[in-house]
Order: sequence, then structure tokens, then C-alpha cells
Amino acid sequence: MSGHVRNSAGAEKNKESRRLTWKEDILESRRRSSSLTDENGDSALTEYLEKKKGSFRRGRTASAIKLHITRPRIQPLDRSMSSPIEQTAMQSMILHTEDDIPESPPPPHEFNNVSDSDMLKLHNQSRVADLEPPTLNTRRGSFLYADALASRRLSRCSSQSSHVGDDIYITPFAQILANLYVVRSSFVDLMGLPPDMHKGPVDHITSTFTTESKKKLAVETLSELDWCMEHLETLNTSKSVGELAQSKFRQMLANVTNGTHVAQWVTSTYQDRTEMIDEVLETRHERRQRRSSGNLMDSIPKYGIVSTSVNEEDLGKFLKKNVSEWTLDVFHLKDITDGRPLMVLSYYIFKERDLFKTFKIPPNLFIGFMTEMENLYTPTNHYHNSCHGADVMHTVNNMLQSRPLQTIFQDLEIMAALFAAAIHDVDHPGTNNDFLVRTSHELALLYNDESVLENHHLYVTFSKLNQLHLNFLVNVDASTRSAFRKMTIDMVLATDMGKHLQHIGELKTMVETKKLAHDGVLTLDRYFERSEVLQCLVHCADLSNPSKDVPIAKEWTSRVMNEFFLQGDIEREKGLPISPLMDRHAVNVPKCQASFIEFVVYPLWEVWSEFVYPHSQHVLDRLNTTLDYWTEQIPPSPPKEDKEDDKEENPQPENGD
Repeated sequence: MSGHVRNSAGAEKNKESRRLTWKEDILESRRRSSSLTDENGDSALTEYLEKKKGSFRRGRTASAIKLHITRPRIQPLDRSMSSPIEQTAMQSMILHTEDDIPESPPPPHEFNNVSDSDMLKLHNQSRVADLEPPTLNTRRGSFLYADALASRRLSRCSSQSSHVGDDIYITPFAQILANLYVVRSSFVDLMGLPPDMHKGPVDHITSTFTTESKKKLAVETLSELDWCMEHLETLNTSKSVGELAQSKFRQMLANVTNGTHVAQWVTSTYQDRTEMIDEVLETRHERRQRRSSGNLMDSIPKYGIVSTSVNEEDLGKFLKKNVSEWTLDVFHLKDITDGRPLMVLSYYIFKERDLFKTFKIPPNLFIGFMTEMENLYTPTNHYHNSCHGADVMHTVNNMLQSRPLQTIFQDLEIMAALFAAAIHDVDHPGTNNDFLVRTSHELALLYNDESVLENHHLYVTFSKLNQLHLNFLVNVDASTRSAFRKMTIDMVLATDMGKHLQHIGELKTMVETKKLAHDGVLTLDRYFERSEVLQCLVHCADLSNPSKDVPIAKEWTSRVMNEFFLQGDIEREKGLPISPLMDRHAVNVPKCQASFIEFVVYPLWEVWSEFVYPHSQHVLDRLNTTLDYWTEQIPPSPPKEDKEDDKEENPQPENGD
């Protein structure tokens, strides 16, 4: 019995000794992993640990679903510590307290709540001390969490990660939100407000400020707020929160795979094509491709068309006089070009902008391609025909000549914008996306109901451009062709009316953000910023008909309403609900046009005019003129008395009759 007692006592003594050794090893491991190499680091950590007596690390417990998640909490700084290194110690060593270490190794299942880095340190320390290693779940962290743990050595306000309290945030939106919580908490402390004024899950530590510590806290708070503002200013406002995080993860993954076999695959698979375009444009800017010394236009007709019915002299005078004007009578252009307004106008504009020489475009291939595009525009469509394509291209060309935009875009972006405008409605069936979706048209099935027509226009265009006898980009390198294609896709997809309010919102957000951030100076240094502008530019041009001279605007209105009514007739025949504005027996055309201008077209051009102010004010004036015209054409409503007389003469049957 006594032997058993002695053995038990010895076991307890060994167990206690082992507890102390285990705990000391953890503390030693943590001290070794500390990033505080400053000579004051040890004292700062010691003081911080002393101040944390009685506190403990919050355990991670399962929530409604079986994920180890804690609610984000903010661990305020102890304001009595004013040294910068002490402030850094508090943030970097927030988990490194003695009190968060249990007296004995936890059972194996509890190691799921220990961070990956601490588990690895425990494992290594146990081998060094020749201890029996506990059973650990040595699950590795992915590049997301490994990078985040390493970033504890960084400032909380870091582009790599942000941390408040025990939690680390690496997604851009959450980083900003986390730092704003810290700023708010600091403001409450600086103003001496009651602890219950803290918003959100905040661990508040009551402290007494000295003048110096209060000043330092104010400077730190201002720095954090500046960090948030800087990142908000540079966010790509056209991307969703998830897309912003995706871009961040792609960068992190590229960093950790650098120099490995998988690096190239990561780069190609997760490549942000907007960044690829920036690289292409920068390369072209540096290289300035040498232009061909020969004259590519020698063997080509002056206006790209050979026809006995075309008078080149009259055509030349018309183009020279009208292409630079806001209103171009494309219907007359069609008449004097033997039905080739799109091909002739595109050839003329490309030639005037010197794009043939810049990109070494063989004129015969370009003429062949644009002729094919013109043929693919459905000539029986009242509105969506080659005249519409030519008109939108002309408007885009005119908008690009406005003074604020003349130095913004490179030649490749200009060519892509003109090209996108020219082909944006190729092979249009004369019905809209909603009709194709509701009738389960093969195009709607092919493109999964998303921007059906816009995707179809792009498919038709690039399938033709891939043909050798039509590929006018034959002398352009592959990266430039890829960038050109991406730009074109972005701009054509932007003509989907379902995205109308989105484009207004994106441009308005960008304009207002840049005004705040750059004292009213709008900078467009990156392609994704210029892409927003180009997309909105093409969309504006697509909705520019009401801004043209009233006789031309009226002709366009007649054409679009006839096309609408034909779709309404088909819907009536199929027994489908007739789409808005498409019932020829119910629509009041003047009222319809006045409302369309006031609530759809005008707000878009209003935002655009703010962007290029004051160079599009004339467009707003023209829209007002056309709006006044249609408003005057609206027939007056019948007097109320007449309606009451009608009711008396034609009484309604009572219920049950």
C-alpha cells in the first residue's frame, strides 16, 4: 500500500513537473517566434503580459454550423502604454499571454482549437525537450492562413492583412471594415465617452490618458482612417466584394507558388485579364511599333468602295462635312454608298485616325471583314440594321474627340471602341432578349439567358474574324489581339439594357470617388478604370438617337417603334403577354418617347456630361429640345367631366348581373 502511495506521489510529482516543462516550452517557443527584435521588446512584452493578468484567450466554439468561427471582436489598446514598440507588442502578441496556456496538455480533440503555427511549435519543442509528444492534429494551413499568421508581424494597417483583437482579416472589404471598427473604438476612447457607446463586439479597457498618450492615440487613429480612405479610393468599384477578394487571393497564391512548377499554371488560370491589358498597353507604349514604310492604301479605292452608282466626289464632300458633326444623316449616307454606310464610314474613320498604319492592317482584309459584317446585319429590321451600327460608330468617334478624352486612351483602346460600336448588333433578329428567353429560343438556351443577343453578336463577329481571308489583325501579335478581344467583349456586353442602371451607378461612383480623392482631378491610370468609361461611352452612343437633330431623331423613333410593334404582333399571335411599349393598339408614341428620354436616356447622359464637363452640355440641350417636341405631341387627356358623363351614359353592371 505504501509502495502504491509512493508510486502515486511520484507519478503526481512527475506529472506536475511535466506540466511545468510543457508550459515553459510553449512560452519559450512563443518568445522565439516573436517579431519584436527591438531592444525594448522584452520589457514591452513583459509589461503587456503583466497587464493581461486575469484575462484569457477566448476559445473557439462551434456555432450553428460545425465551423470553428468566432464573432469578430475588437481588442482595444491599453492607452496607458505610449511607447510605439509597446503598442506594436500589444498588437503583434495579442495571443501570446501566459494565462491562455492550460496547466496541462489538453486532450487531443481540443487541439483543433490551437492555431496551426502553435501546433507546429509545440511539436518541435516536445522533440527538443525529449518529451513524449502529445497526439496532435497537425493539419496544415493553406496559403490564406499561413500568410495571415505571418502577417501578425506587420502593422494592423497592412495591405496584406488587418487584425483586430484575436482575428485576422485578409479580404479587402473586411480589412477596411475591421479598421473602421478600430477607428470608431478609438474615437469613443479619445472623447471619453461611456463604454456602452462602443458599437459592435468590443472589449473595452478603461484607462487613464496622459497628454502624450492621448496625442499618440489620435495620430494612430488618423493613420488608420487615412489607410481606410486610401484603400476605398483605389478599390475597383465595378467589382463585387467577392471579386475583390478573388483578386487578393490570386496575388497571395502567386507569391507562395513563385519559382515552382505550378506557378505558371496559377498565373495563366487565375489571370486578371484587365491587368494583362495594362501590360499590353504599356508594352505598346514603350515599343511604339514601327509603322510600315510602304503606302498600304495605294491599290485601294479612296473610300473603300467600287461601284458605278457611287459618286466619289459627292461622297467625299458629305463625309468631310458631316463626320465631325454630332448629327450624321446615315440614311442619306446609305443612299450615296449603294447600301454600304457601315463599311464606308468605318473605312473612312480608321483611315482618318491612321489605324491602318498603326496596326499594319491590310485594307483589303478590313474592307472584306466590314462588308461581311454589313451583310450580317439584318436588312429587313427597321431599326437594328447596318445604319444603326454606322450611327453608333460615328457617335463613339465623335465622343472620343472631346477634349477631356483625347489624351486618355491609347490607339488599341480607340480601335476597340470603334470596332465594338460597329459590330455591336450584328445578326440582330429584331426581337429583344426578354422575348428570346420567354420563348426558349435556341440562343437563350445557348447563352443561359444572360445577355443573349450581346453574346451572339460577339460570337458571330469573332467567328468571322478568325477566318484567314477576313482577319485584318493578321499583323498584330497574339497578346495585343487578346487584349483587343477582351476590350471589345466588355464594351458590347455593356450595351445590354438590363445593365443600364449598373453602368450609371459605376460611372457615377467613379466620378464622385475621384472627385473626393483627387481634388476634382479625374485620373484613369489603370485599364479597369478606363474600361468603365469605354463601356459607358458605347452605351451612351447606343442611346444617342434622341440627342440628334429632331428630324433625324423622329426617323429613328419611327423605326424603333415599328420594330417594337412587330415583336408585339408576334407575341399576340403566340398568346404571350405583350411586352411593354410593343402593343401597337395601346402605346402612345409621343408619351412613350417623352418618358423614355426623361427617365432612361437623360440620366445616363447627365452622368456622362458630369464626367466630361463641360464638353457634352450640348447633348443635354439637344435631349431637352427633343423632349419638348414629344411632350408637345402628347394629346391632351379628356376632361374629368366627360369621363363622368360616359359613366352615366354607360352604367357598369352591378355584381351578379
